[in-house]
Amino acid sequence: MANLLMQQKAVETLILVNTAITNLRLYPPTSAMITNTVGRLYQALLDIFEETDSINFAETEKNMLINGEPLSSKDLERPQVRTFLELLLFFGIRSLSLKKGMEKNELAAFLQVIGKRQETIQSEGGLQKLMADIDVPHILLDQKIYIAKDGDHQILAGLEITDDDIIQYMVGNTPDITLDYQRLKEMAKDPQWIAEVFQKGMVQVRQQREFLSNIKVSENLIHMISILEKVMGEMDQDKISQLIGKTFAELDPDLISLVLTQNMDNLFGGRLFQNVIDVMDEEKFAEVAQKVQAMEMSSTTKPLNHLSGGKEALDRTYSRLLNSDRGIKFQQKMQEEQALKKEKIEKQFQEMKKQMAASLNEEAEFPADSHLMDSLMDMTDELAASGEHEYIESLIRHATEGLCSHQQHLRDRASGVLAQIIERLPGDQQTLLMGRLLDTLIQWIKIETSATMAYKKICNSLKDQLGERIAEKRFADCIPVLDVFHLIDSGTLEKNDTIQAIASDIIGNLASPERLEILLEAFDKSEEETRVSAGRVLARLGNAPLNLLLDMLRDRKDGAERVRILHLLIEIGQPMIPIIRQRINYNESWFFLRNLVYTLGRIDSQDSAEILGDFLLHKNEKVREEALKSIQRVGGSRKGPILLSVLQMTDESFQKSIVEELGNLRYAVAVPVLLELLEVRPLMVSLSRSELEEKICFALGRIGSQEAAPLLAEISKSKGFFTKKSYPEKVKSAAARALFLIKSSSSS
Repeated sequence: MANLLMQQKAVETLILVNTAITNLRLYPPTSAMITNTVGRLYQALLDIFEETDSINFAETEKNMLINGEPLSSKDLERPQVRTFLELLLFFGIRSLSLKKGMEKNELAAFLQVIGKRQETIQSEGGLQKLMADIDVPHILLDQKIYIAKDGDHQILAGLEITDDDIIQYMVGNTPDITLDYQRLKEMAKDPQWIAEVFQKGMVQVRQQREFLSNIKVSENLIHMISILEKVMGEMDQDKISQLIGKTFAELDPDLISLVLTQNMDNLFGGRLFQNVIDVMDEEKFAEVAQKVQAMEMSSTTKPLNHLSGGKEALDRTYSRLLNSDRGIKFQQKMQEEQALKKEKIEKQFQEMKKQMAASLNEEAEFPADSHLMDSLMDMTDELAASGEHEYIESLIRHATEGLCSHQQHLRDRASGVLAQIIERLPGDQQTLLMGRLLDTLIQWIKIETSATMAYKKICNSLKDQLGERIAEKRFADCIPVLDVFHLIDSGTLEKNDTIQAIASDIIGNLASPERLEILLEAFDKSEEETRVSAGRVLARLGNAPLNLLLDMLRDRKDGAERVRILHLLIEIGQPMIPIIRQRINYNESWFFLRNLVYTLGRIDSQDSAEILGDFLLHKNEKVREEALKSIQRVGGSRKGPILLSVLQMTDESFQKSIVEELGNLRYAVAVPVLLELLEVRPLMVSLSRSELEEKICFALGRIGSQEAAPLLAEISKSKGFFTKKSYPEKVKSAAARALFLIKSSSSS
């Protein structure tokens, strides 16, 4: 930077960056201290951007460059500058560029990432990964920057390059740099130079393992070797290949197995692969072979994105490794060891079955002696370590065969054994075992009446697995076991208070805000099958998600979404009734209340009918009509009393619908009220009133009450148009028809 004043502004800005990082490690992001620091830094950057479009901080040979100019010794020795430079070196960052147009929120997001502790950043995937996860288009790491250093040394394409620049590129630390391959080939004519660059590259790769995955490190290794092979031509390939093979063979088995599967078949004419396996000692070869074998066996169920050649490369590596001379000997040895192990396990297994059978004949708590229990636990541990999962399952089935017995002592004994075995198994084996025993466990929970310690442990293990399945969005897998806890929690499956409390705690734990957020998002945005299963899980997690579903029903504008929610609420059934009762507010929108009424009308319960009666008097016509339909569906014996109770409180228009339904019900108790409505008439009879009178006559006829006959006869014979007792012809005709029906029913 030619302008010394501008460079000093940049240095002060760098000091503010370091201050912000320090404060972020001491104070929460929302504190006044952080807000003020970010504000001062942003203002300092705006001042710089008035004179330049960007400010670039770069590291070279442990010096700090600002827009290509090195700092003075005085500035470089300032503690804040040194700290920031060490931070760049730690993460292998060659440059940081801040561009004009940067928003304040971009700066804050960047500082929150780089302000994390270094070990935290490494554990979360490295600084580059965390930066890629946030939206900061004006803050760039490792941009291509042309740096003039001195007359003899310059960096990047077309210019003189240093060994360090070459190494950083080969191991993947500076992927955006373009190297001059012709110049590299000139340098690679010296075999000693090749060897030195390779060894220095290996040092860099070993350092990468502190913050990169083994997968990425293995890719970088092959990247480095492929560049070396490309630039060195045919000269001394055997010697270099042997050097590389020996160095690779000194790596740990995890990394060697990944390197061998990274499409290295053709490197150095295919000799490198053989050089690696030839140099390994027998023990390490066995470990590598086992790891490659394990990858091959799991390749049908796990993605192979970590392999540059995918499954084809793995198959090729697996075949080449195991078909080599050393591989054939390894397989023979493994088969012999496996046969001996199987024989030993089978003997132990049969002996254990005999001892358990003898113990199960006793009515004492299983096992009769602690030695047998210890032996069972030890054998379970050994089988788990050996991967003999079928033996474990068979052993446990024998030990827990009384789990669903009608005898309490047999259930206690079997559940006690199972609880102890589960505690001894690693998490993945617990999941596998309980998945295979799930039907038995569900049946046991349904019939169990004693809340033993074993009962609590097993139920909590199932709860943990349900939580994991929700997190993994395996909602359908949750439903079978969640069903039984839901039935107990809701009281549908009657249990004692302790067992019900255990189920309620499990439901409450699973209905955490984090899990509900996962489920609601899946119910809202996933494919149909996932939506359905997520909804069914929500329906079994108590009141909290039910209220959230009602909120969605109230707030959603899309009709199809509301229909989907309605279907789920109806599937939930009676547990929805108290929730809906609590949520009834007559000031809510009419369409929300109509949806509540619709839902109640499809939940067959006396409670539903009682709630629906109140809606018959709602001010909105559509809500009233939906309430009447719902009462027709679920009112049962309550229909007549509910409809009659509101008949005289509604307007003539809605009275017609109620009267018609009372007639359909043949509800004789309504006859006196219907007669009163028919006889007590206004001076001026409207068309609506005439239609109501006609409906009343039809209803009385359907009910067939003799009590109505005199008035119906009088109406059918009434004359005149200007008297109170005058009825329209349609009403007269309806009265005559009703009278005929009454007489017919009495004579029959």
